[in-house]
Amino acid sequence: MLEGAAAGAAIAVRRETVTAFVGPTPRGPADMPVAIRSLREFHRRFGCPDTPSRMQDCLADYFAAGGDLAIVVRVSDPSRRARLELPGPGGGCRLLARCPGSRELLRAAVDHDGLTDGRRFNLVVQRLASAGAPLVAEQESFRGLSIDPLAENYVGDALLGSRLVSLAEAPAERPAATPLTAAGVPRWVPARRPAANPAPGDYELIGSAADGTGLHALEQLPRLDLLCLLPAASGGAIGPVAMFAAERYCRRRQALLLVDPPPDWDSVHAVATDTALRGIDSPNVASYFPRPAAGSLLGAIAGALAAADRESGPWHWPPGGGLWLPGAMPLAPRLDSRDVRILARFGVNALRRDPRGRLRVEGLVTRGPRLGLPPESVRLPARRTALFALGGIARGSRWSLFRPPDDYSRAELRRQLHSFLGRLHRAGGLQGRRAGEAWYLNGPDPVAGGWEMELGLALLQPRAFQAWRLRLRGADCELRELGWQPSLAMAG
Repeated sequence: MLEGAAAGAAIAVRRETVTAFVGPTPRGPADMPVAIRSLREFHRRFGCPDTPSRMQDCLADYFAAGGDLAIVVRVSDPSRRARLELPGPGGGCRLLARCPGSRELLRAAVDHDGLTDGRRFNLVVQRLASAGAPLVAEQESFRGLSIDPLAENYVGDALLGSRLVSLAEAPAERPAATPLTAAGVPRWVPARRPAANPAPGDYELIGSAADGTGLHALEQLPRLDLLCLLPAASGGAIGPVAMFAAERYCRRRQALLLVDPPPDWDSVHAVATDTALRGIDSPNVASYFPRPAAGSLLGAIAGALAAADRESGPWHWPPGGGLWLPGAMPLAPRLDSRDVRILARFGVNALRRDPRGRLRVEGLVTRGPRLGLPPESVRLPARRTALFALGGIARGSRWSLFRPPDDYSRAELRRQLHSFLGRLHRAGGLQGRRAGEAWYLNGPDPVAGGWEMELGLALLQPRAFQAWRLRLRGADCELRELGWQPSLAMAG
């Protein structure tokens, strides 16, 4: 993850919000981040009409709330794949589905039309929309495939470009032509599907950093802003192991983790008691209460945040201090203003419904109050502005790690960061009439293997700086929060 701005290039102040959803889907590529911009596109890549999907419901809410880019990472057991056995005199040809799962509905047909070479064959592979209705969702055709590994268009090489199948075993002879029906239609060879996948647990959601699976598949993305982990069970919640790993990951990537409330939160008292005992306290985590009986609101909240970002940046404060969500649904219990204040003290946003049934997220806090941080530092718009700035600096300054740590590189890096912070200030992300009231930067100074600097941002009012120490080294940016400094700091 060494992608970033080139030397001296401007770091973007306005850009598209990147929202990732990690969890199970009925089918599709696993452990691979796939950009989705519509529900129709999700259906084509991951959906199955006769299989309910929590991911589908979440994305429907996301796009309805104004989100326009979703990164989907499917979590599934990669060993459970459909197999195609194409019969032939030498044992035939064995193919393996590219995408794992019992809902990968494949079929194939072989013919030898127009071929004089006895080692070549034509292959058609189809992916069906559902088991109940044989509608073709995707088709691939391969002409003149050869069983000779040294020949042009060898079957193993040709299928490297397939999105549906790969060669499981090199064939000794070409597969036989598929018989035709009286109507001249191939008698398709159906794939043998594996047993249904067990629901993924915490460890499957986290995945492996070494293999790039689960949550760690997001390493392929140059940036990340919002993350939603989806357990398999509707109405369920991710466990403490996945919660801890996801929070650590978001902290490293300067991203915000959105989580559903646990199923046993049935009152404000239950929320206060639960967060005091086993809650994840972090300014990089946001949750809400109550949870609608219909299911999760992660997608709707993420979509509303992404839409607000598009209008005026992540520092946007919605009118009245709340965030409106589309749709109308009953909520229980009904919260009053006192409940909103109590929940905010525990770092939980309140979900309320107005007389017309519209949903509103109030409080706009992260799960950081119990860490002893000042109230300003856990406000959701302020925290997201800080993550936006820190992430921009972390990515945009990586070029400096490939330069000698001399005065010229230091001056060029300093100019780049000053330009970014100045434009962020003018865009409304930082408070104050002048730059010295809105931000300060001490450094950067060379250290072993990189650069170190101190950054202060006036996120809520002039001269009230939240400060960090940043160390750029290797692929990551090490961050240490220095707290709030309610007075002007002198730039070095």
